[in-house]
Amino acid sequence: HMTAGRGFIALAAVIFANHYLISKGGGLLVIPESHVPEFKRLLVRYYEGRDDGSIMTFMREKCWKTF
Repeated sequence: HMTAGRGFIALAAVIFANHYLISKGGGLLVIPESHVPEFKRLLVRYYEGRDDGSIMTFMREKCWKTF
């Protein structure tokens, strides 16, 4: 399960990613509240080395907002 440390690292990663995306005109990562449980499940799989690329697909399809 997600620990407080992993949760902080995930939040920091999203903040950094948003800073980078905005500076390049690439949009924002926004995790909709209704998708947070799925995001956490995928993130745990990623941290445990069991990700099959699903987290990238999830982020691209449900969280990446362009303007």
